[in-house]
Amino acid sequence: MGKNNDKVALITGGSSGIGFGVAQKLATLGYQVVISGKSLAKLESAEKLFSSESKPPFILSCDVSEELQVEQLVKKTVLEFGKIDFIFAAAGISMRAPFEDSKITAIEKLFQINFFGVLYLLHHSLPLLKQSKGSFVAMSSLTGKRGVPEYSVYGASKFALQGLLDSVRLEVARKGVHIGIVATGFVDTPLRNQVLGGDGEILKTAPALPFRLWPLEKCVNMVIDLMLKRKREALLPWFMRALFTIDVMNNGKMGDRFLKGKFGYSEE
Repeated sequence: MGKNNDKVALITGGSSGIGFGVAQKLATLGYQVVISGKSLAKLESAEKLFSSESKPPFILSCDVSEELQVEQLVKKTVLEFGKIDFIFAAAGISMRAPFEDSKITAIEKLFQINFFGVLYLLHHSLPLLKQSKGSFVAMSSLTGKRGVPEYSVYGASKFALQGLLDSVRLEVARKGVHIGIVATGFVDTPLRNQVLGGDGEILKTAPALPFRLWPLEKCVNMVIDLMLKRKREALLPWFMRALFTIDVMNNGKMGDRFLKGKFGYSEE
């Protein structure tokens, strides 16, 4: 992969986790990276961790649940660098709780960040991406492709995101804009220790994992590969595509039985 000395990348959720990893990788490839997050202090700490051999990141604080802030984020990026070539919407929160134990206020909070935060960003950046024939990639989850116990609310936000991006992709493809989505299982990020319960508060103990925890670097590389090759979708683990196909062919019966057992909802 060669250097891209004139490319500008804007990344939300860029102070830690997958967003930060992608930002670091792009910076080493010569991109001018703009990292955004809610906490300015965390952004300043993240800024110090970038390689001295890459371009220093430009930092902008932004709460993606606030449309005006997202609009200003896009405007400030263009004001500083003149354009945007790549956007990675990585900001998000996680929630694990049975639906009946989930408060409406917590549900609304999650949707404001996970769904509307991406929608605002896409809406305000799309005209610019048409100009640069750029790429918009969002971080999603396998729970946005298949119902999973205790992830009804989180999964619903990702199902909505999947539907939004799939539709917009068809609308803007002829304009040269790439829309991609990365759907993963559990990834080793700080988010693992910040999972919300049904009351909207961070769980005191991170939930036990029913499946493998994937390394951060693997996910970061998937995002970069999807963006550079302008792919429609990437799944982690890769074999989930075949399992989803089998699940549909079986009318979901095997998948339901398997997932209910994994999460303690088995009827046996």
